[in-house]
Amino acid sequence: MSISLDRTRFVTEEITGFLAVQAEQNRNIESYFTQHLLVVFYSETEQKIKKLVEHRLNQIDDRKVAKFIYSTNEGMLNRIKKGELNDLLKKFDCGDGDIIGDEFSQAEHQKYSGAIANRHSVSHGEGASMTLEEFLEVLNATEKILTFVEEKISE
Repeated sequence: MSISLDRTRFVTEEITGFLAVQAEQNRNIESYFTQHLLVVFYSETEQKIKKLVEHRLNQIDDRKVAKFIYSTNEGMLNRIKKGELNDLLKKFDCGDGDIIGDEFSQAEHQKYSGAIANRHSVSHGEGASMTLEEFLEVLNATEKILTFVEEKISE
């Protein structure tokens, strides 16, 4: 299976299409769009992680136990940094240490981590330093990481 960030890809295509027909390049407008993309990306990534865990919990016959597990860990599902994804994988007994780092190149997980850090800067700081071009590279890396997480917790 392969996970796709469809909503983020749609918004990205709309933005790049809009910017492509503009007579002059405006870095401020591009930056605003990139900041919006980071928020959409973070939200969708968070939702994908939740759905992966919910899908796995739906395999538990005892619904009360499944609900208890979800309820006691729900806060963890709102955290999607690389280290937090490693913690999630460890809770599913998928390995030890830097599971994501061991599977992906440093460049791939740094792109993902950079997007997460930039999204936090948008929401809690002074805005993002990531360019639209850099963000476009993040999508493929993130989808690969999410697909890996899905495969590992489904084993």
